[in-house]
Amino acid sequence: MILLSRIIKPPYALPKKQAERTIGLKEIKPETAAVFEEEFLSHQPDDNETAASEKERLAVEKETIQQMQQAFEEEKRSWAEEIEEEKQQIAAEAEKRFKEASQSGYDDGYQQGVAMGKEEYREIINEAKQVVDAAKADYNRRLQKAEPDIIKIAAAMAEKVISRTLDEDACSWTELVKQAVTEVREQEEIKIYVHPDWYEFTLNHQQELQEIAVHTGELVIYPDEQLQVGGCVLETPFGLVDASVDKQLKQIRHQLFESLKGGLQDEYK
Repeated sequence: MILLSRIIKPPYALPKKQAERTIGLKEIKPETAAVFEEEFLSHQPDDNETAASEKERLAVEKETIQQMQQAFEEEKRSWAEEIEEEKQQIAAEAEKRFKEASQSGYDDGYQQGVAMGKEEYREIINEAKQVVDAAKADYNRRLQKAEPDIIKIAAAMAEKVISRTLDEDACSWTELVKQAVTEVREQEEIKIYVHPDWYEFTLNHQQELQEIAVHTGELVIYPDEQLQVGGCVLETPFGLVDASVDKQLKQIRHQLFESLKGGLQDEYK
């Protein structure tokens, strides 16, 4: 919960004992991809570059993510091909031994040869199943081991894109605050707390926000240095609403984890 004790508020401010709740704003559905952290982190921003260079770097990073996804899919296909090849080799060996055992049965007794061939065939099939199961288990372990890195880098990419979007397009910040106000527009009083870097800009759009909250008698904007740069918290008589960028990034990480987890479960049903 974000502390607001350091903010100077008007004497009519409401008590702080209010329940905190978090709302989901615009849902972002990230794609699951195997990633290489060295490639991603090699593209670091330079404060001296022009806006055109920033756009070009974003394009490079987008291509890097696509390459990561392609590498991940190639890894999956490679494992699938290896497993299928192993199955075919074992099946071919089983058929060969079955025929050899059956042929030898003509010399030692037809029935005895066929019985031996069937038994050996069953043993080889069981062996094939064990090999396939072991391969799947190993593949599962490798994906689970890579899972934290996938989530970490994908979330870092999302954070970088969101932060850069806010820096280059201030309208994105306005939309974020508007969505938050929309969620509490029925409240009689709304207090909006933002980081000082965004205070003046948000204040300039107070009238737009007031038009959204048509049933709100008072909508006030305060700077709060305790918030992160992308921080935005709304206070109403019924509690706090955290619409911060950091909160959305946490939702992205959770969605990535659930997506990877669900993908693995579907893969091995």
